Amino acid sequence: MSNRIDELDKLDETRLLAIAGMYAEKRRRKHWHDQNIKTKWFQQGDLVLLYTLKKHKRKLKKRGIGPFVVSELTSSGAVRLETLDGAQMPNFINGSRLKKFEQPLTEGMIQQLHQAKTYKEGQIQLKEQAQIEAQERRQKMRTRREVKIMAVTGQNAEHEDFKVKPFTIHLQLTTDTREQFTTAMIDSGADCNVMSYDMWESLGMPKLTPSMLIFKSFSGFQTPSLGKLHVKTLIKKQIMEMVFDVTHKDQAAVDIILGRQWIYETNCQLDWITRQFVLHVGSSKVMGKKSELEAPTVQTQKQLSTK
Repeated sequence: MSNRIDELDKLDETRLLAIAGMYAEKRRRKHWHDQNIKTKWFQQGDLVLLYTLKKHKRKLKKRGIGPFVVSELTSSGAVRLETLDGAQMPNFINGSRLKKFEQPLTEGMIQQLHQAKTYKEGQIQLKEQAQIEAQERRQKMRTRREVKIMAVTGQNAEHEDFKVKPFTIHLQLTTDTREQFTTAMIDSGADCNVMSYDMWESLGMPKLTPSMLIFKSFSGFQTPSLGKLHVKTLIKKQIMEMVFDVTHKDQAAVDIILGRQWIYETNCQLDWITRQFVLHVGSSKVMGKKSELEAPTVQTQKQLSTK
């Protein structure tokens, strides 16, 4: 009975000794294993042999398959191979299964390597050409979205007597909730119709449709459009639907710019001497002077609200 009690008292000590012996044995085995490890250094383009599993080993038979070409290397020691013809293997292989190919190359191997190199160079050139073409397409799309606003004003007392004032006409803008009288400047250098942020705000900030346009000034300054605004416009009692691109706040010198789009649609003809204009709105011909500003009649207001 006393022997059994002594064994139970020493049970914890026996367990600790067993654990210590187990870890000592693991360290001894690791030390022996590390002594037999040979470090292999591969570089991209090296020729290597791929060794199969041990179960495929046969007496007097070489286990190495290949040669293969090292295509990619990872920091963890995995290697991606490709054949001499340039066909890349789908998976990575552990570097421990590879061995450098030390035998001299045959004429057939050299020819295969040369053909694979030529094919790779051709693929690289095609890829670079495709990237250049894609960049050119993006640049063309970006150029299409750029809208030039060519309105220029200057302050010079020396030429004040010869300064020609811009041609402006009066019009009325109408939304579902508000109406606004304003003066619009005709600019044949502008690609589209432009509305300032303040004018859009005075109209109640109606909903805009998305726009990819980029305003580009004469000096090269660029700013994106807030969006497009479809609005009814009254010019000399004639109503027409117009589309404006709205600028950001404090980015427009005038409230409304009528560009080449509007000039083309109305076939606008300007007389700079008499300051008169001729427009064609639908089948109607509109004539007037730059200084004219007529308030719409009651009949015109009803027509504008119902149309």
